[in-house]
Amino acid sequence: MLGSRGVLSYLSAAEWWQLPVPHDGRIHVTKHDRQRNAVHPLLKVHRTLLVPSAVTNRFGLPITTRTETLLDCLGWLQIRPARDLLDRAFQQRWLTPHDIDRRLDEQAGRWGNRQLARLLRESRPGAEAESERRGQKLLDQAGITGWVGNLPIVLGGERFRIDIAFAEHKVAIEIDGWAFHRDKERRDRDIRKANLLTQAGWRVLTFSWEDVNERPDHFIRAILSVLASRTSI
Repeated sequence: MLGSRGVLSYLSAAEWWQLPVPHDGRIHVTKHDRQRNAVHPLLKVHRTLLVPSAVTNRFGLPITTRTETLLDCLGWLQIRPARDLLDRAFQQRWLTPHDIDRRLDEQAGRWGNRQLARLLRESRPGAEAESERRGQKLLDQAGITGWVGNLPIVLGGERFRIDIAFAEHKVAIEIDGWAFHRDKERRDRDIRKANLLTQAGWRVLTFSWEDVNERPDHFIRAILSVLASRTSI
C-alpha cells in the first residue's frame, strides 16, 4: 500500500532500523514523482530519485536501506545530532567514509550533501591538525602570547605532546579535531595524558572542532579565564 505512495525513509526509516535518531512525530516518505499531493501535517514527503539498490523491504513495507537511511538522516538532522549519529555509525560499522564519498560523487547537488561533506571532512585524521592551527590562529588574533604548540612532555615514563601549552602557568589546551571513530587505544591514551597532566599540577582544557570553528569567543574566554586564575595563585 505504501509502495504506491512512496518509500518509508529518513527519520521514519531510522526508527524501523532502530537507529539512534530523534523522531519528529511525522511519517517520512520519499517519492520520485513531482505530483503535488494534499499536504498532511503528519506526512513529510522527500522528493528524489531512489536507485533500486537504495530500497529494500522490512516488515512488509518498502523502506530505504540502512545505509541510505543513515546518509539521508546525516544530511537532514541538525549538525550536533548528526555528528553523534555519524560517530555511532562509524563505531558500529554501519557506515564507512566510502559510503559518504559515493553519495557525494553519484548524487552531486542533492539536498543534504553540503552537510555530509562537512561531516566527512571533520571525521578525517587531517582535521585534527587543521583544528589545532585554527586554535593557534585564534590566540594570535586575540593577542594572547606565552604559549607553544605541540609541546613535548614526558609523564609517567611516557612521551606525549600538548596541543597548545602555556608552560609557565601549567595550562594545557587540547583540541579534538577528529570528531569521530577514534580507536579505543587513542582514546585511552588521551585520557591517560589528561590524568597525568592533572596529577603533575597542570590545568587541562579540552575543546572540540565545533568550539574552535563555531564558538571562537567561547574558546578565547575560557582560556583567558583559566590563565587569570592561574596567575593569581
